[in-house]
Formats: sequence, C-alpha cells, structure tokens
Amino acid sequence: MKSWLSIAAVIVVAAIIAFSVVDGWAAQQVKRVQVPSSEKGIPIEWLAHLTVVEAFINDQGPYKVVLDTGAGVSVLTREIVKELEIPVVGSAKIGSPMGTEPLVTDSLNVRSIRMGDAVMKNAPAVTMDLRTVFGSLEAPDAILSAASFDGFVITLDFPNDMILVRAGELPAADGKRVLEYSSSAVVPQISVLVAGEEMSISVDTGAPSAFVLPPHYISVLPLESEPTVSGHGRTVDATFEILSSKLEGVINIGDIALLNPTVTFSERTKRAHVGMGVLREYAITIDSANRRIRFDKPLESTPVQPVRRVVKHGGPKSYGIMLNGLSGEVLEVRGVEQGLAAASAGLQRGDRIVAMNGQLVKSLSSEERVRHLRGTPLTLKVERKGEVIEIVMSLD
Repeated sequence: MKSWLSIAAVIVVAAIIAFSVVDGWAAQQVKRVQVPSSEKGIPIEWLAHLTVVEAFINDQGPYKVVLDTGAGVSVLTREIVKELEIPVVGSAKIGSPMGTEPLVTDSLNVRSIRMGDAVMKNAPAVTMDLRTVFGSLEAPDAILSAASFDGFVITLDFPNDMILVRAGELPAADGKRVLEYSSSAVVPQISVLVAGEEMSISVDTGAPSAFVLPPHYISVLPLESEPTVSGHGRTVDATFEILSSKLEGVINIGDIALLNPTVTFSERTKRAHVGMGVLREYAITIDSANRRIRFDKPLESTPVQPVRRVVKHGGPKSYGIMLNGLSGEVLEVRGVEQGLAAASAGLQRGDRIVAMNGQLVKSLSSEERVRHLRGTPLTLKVERKGEVIEIVMSLD
C-alpha cells in the first residue's frame, strides 16, 4: 500500500512528498505508545503555518519537530540519524503524487520519540535532507506523523496553540462534528460537499492553503472568475503553478458551512485536501485506531508552559509575522509574536497585507514575498476593517 507524507515549504507555497512502502509497514509498526493518565497540554511553536513541537528522540534533544496530519510516516534529517546512530533497516521510495520519478532513501526504526509525556516505542521513519524542501527557511529536525498515535486520541487545538494526547476514543461518527475516514487511509480523507459536489479530501495540517483541488474541477465548480496564478509550488522532484479563485457556493464539512471560500488548483494535484487556511480555526481531534476525526470550536485553555521561540544559533532574524501561507493576492495575518517588531509596530491578527515596500503583493512571486519579509526595513500596507493602514518596521 502507499502512505502519503505531505509537508509545506512556505518559500514556494507548498511541498508535497509521498512515501511508499510495501504492506503498510510505515503505518502499522509503532510497537507501543505510552501516555500518562493526566492530560498536559503540549505548546505549539509555529514555523509559518506549520505545527512545531519539541520532541526527544532516543532520549536526546529537544529537537524541533513538525507534527503533520498529512504525514503517513515520520521523517528524520540525515544529520539526526548520524548523530544518534539510528539503525537503517531497509530502503523506501519518496516521491510525490505531483512529481515524476521517486527518490530512494533509507527506512529506519527509531527506539523512542517523546512528545510531552507521550512516548512512542520502535517508531518507523525515513530519512531525507529536509533543507532541500524548506529552501532558505530554517528546516525542522524531523517531521512527526500524527498517525503515529494509533490507539490514542490526539487533539491539535490550533486557536489555543496546544496539543493534547490522551487515552480513549472518539464517539461514533454522526456526520456532523465526528466524521469517519477510510480504514485503508493513514492520512484522514473525509467526504465533503463542494457547491453540492461530493468529493473526498485529505485533512492536511502541512498545507498552508484553505482548499486545494485537482484542475478538472475548474470546469465543474461555480467559480467567481477564471482562476489566476497566485504562486508556485515545489516538490522533491517537480515545480508547478498554483491557480486560485473564489467558489460561488458553500463547502460543507459535516455541519460546518464555509461560504464562498478561496480554492486553489494545480495541474499536478491529484488529490484534494483542506489545509491550515481552514483548520487553524478549529481544534482537530484524531482517533487513528477507529478512523474518526472531529472538528470543534476552540477548547477552553489548558495550562501549558509559556511558548518560547526556537531559534538556532545563527538563525535569521524575524519580524514575528505569522501568515496563513504565501499564496493569494493578499497575505492574511494569522497572528504576531509578542516582543518582536511586528507586534511593536501594531500589526494585528486578521490584517490583510496588500503591499510590501511599495509593491502590490499580487505582483510578487513567493520568493519575492519571502525576501521582503526577511529584509529590513519593511513597509506594509494592510487592510483593516475597511481602511488601509501603513505600517513600518525594522530588524535593526
């Protein structure tokens, strides 16, 4: 069978990687997950739209790890594998549903991975150079598959910036808030209605956009206008254009109704998915053992240790701007990190960046947008409650 692994390289909008093994090895060979009876929140440390947590691998660390529902198996950098002397147990093919020839890499058996108080024993993983995917953005040390917690319930509470892992199971699917997905799927794939058209979509926290659909839906769905190029994507073996338009209609995910959302298309996309452009507003709970997923409004805050920035020695300075991705004609601000330049300058969650340093966002490529966001000084024009405001900030 095939298990799909997807992460996002925000420099080029998204990078989607596929991992293929025989007989479901990647999904089924986590020997044991230990979770204490008490529930403790694990703080999220954001890397753009990606869910970053601290984890200990083979009792060493902490390491910076991306937790991804779109990952069918975990990935470790080659540096970590060498440093911890993790044994290679075979080979695996890494490719993409949007790419061409797969890449061959090593498959691993990791003695232990600890996230908070949850410990996975004998976890399967593969190794690759994540820097080739993340480009100039600081790459994490590993990517952890949310499917690794088979037999337990994991909640990604994005509005409260925390993760919970607990024993138990979700209630039976009701087609409203608790949905079921295929028993053969490692990555959750749920049935939704898109302007009345039923389709299966993957729930992918590694994707920055709201909805990404295969291109044949351009002629099927009611769109506000002909899709236009809004960015470019890259996988481990291909590059491609991203097209966007607004849907004239409703997307129904259980009892959640999203009116006239922006949808994106790519000629290389074979499988529809919903990403952080939508998921960030909800607490997502996954019961991998029973193949159930629930979408909730934000949980009441659970005490966690204060989130600290993870910046390696020599890492790039940051304004502390958190975006919902780099695609689209404007950049939507998901939040700002307190104590950094953006917060001090008055940038707020919900602001829509329409221009950077005198250039309209819609005229800039993804690479140009990143250069502006990492350069200094930075002058932004943002839309806020019907007004356009100019905000100037500096890293000096």
